[in-house]
Amino acid sequence: MYSLPILLTLTLLFISFQDFRYRGLSWWIFPFVTLLTILYSIRFVLFKVLLVNSLVNMVVVAFLLIMVFVYFSLKNKKLTNILNTYIGIGDVLFLLVTTTLFSPVTFLIYINAGFLLSLILFLLGKVSGIQKKTTIPLAGSLALFIAFGLLTQLILGMTTIYSIDFFENLVKVV
Repeated sequence: MYSLPILLTLTLLFISFQDFRYRGLSWWIFPFVTLLTILYSIRFVLFKVLLVNSLVNMVVVAFLLIMVFVYFSLKNKKLTNILNTYIGIGDVLFLLVTTTLFSPVTFLIYINAGFLLSLILFLLGKVSGIQKKTTIPLAGSLALFIAFGLLTQLILGMTTIYSIDFFENLVKVV
């Protein structure tokens, strides 16, 4: 019962370490973590619901990427390739992997809170002098955020991170 969330948490912590340390992720981690997230989520919802929720979440990711593309294209006054310039391919792939972990409402909460956490961690690193690079380890920060949620779920016996109740209960704990 606990082996899958623990394995997923350890994998997410590895992703965080790798992204914070090297600003990149190994290619093999994406299929592995996708399999783990699907196996984790399928315990809480029917496969059909998981598929629909994942597709809706992928549309959200696509919309965000299109908006970033439009913003930088307008800013630079030419069509701009945002991949590996403004956002890493690993960050995009990780966002797509996480679409299987959340219902659409919780995915929106996760995206907003995760982006805010990423920015805060980056700024704290810059201010403290630990952070020398100018890039933000987005996938690593988002993975850390999910790992924290899974650990909280395991330790406190809270509802699954797939549920909106999880975020409500997390706010009560903090």
